[in-house]
Amino acid sequence: MKGKAKIQLYSMEQEKRRECKISELPLKNSYIMRISKEKYNNNEPCIIIKGKIANQVYCSLLEYLNDCVKKGTYSQKISNLPVLFQESIAWMPEMTYIKFGNDAEGKR
Repeated sequence: MKGKAKIQLYSMEQEKRRECKISELPLKNSYIMRISKEKYNNNEPCIIIKGKIANQVYCSLLEYLNDCVKKGTYSQKISNLPVLFQESIAWMPEMTYIKFGNDAEGKR
């Protein structure tokens, strides 16, 4: 997965619900507020702090998905993702699976 990695999100019935860049995933405001307080001692994070927090989550997710691809895994249940991504990303309830790498790029 290179550059602006695309992912696809699917329902339990394997119906595609959304295709987007990792950086287009919405983050939970509660997560942003908590990290802002913990790391930056700031109860009202500015756009710069919000951007920095978002970038850290997105880079971590990209690194995690790249590791999965190296192991030959191209999809995963969202509920099986590491806690960081469950706590930080505002997954829509109807989205159950995430596909990435060759699967999301239509190369497999």
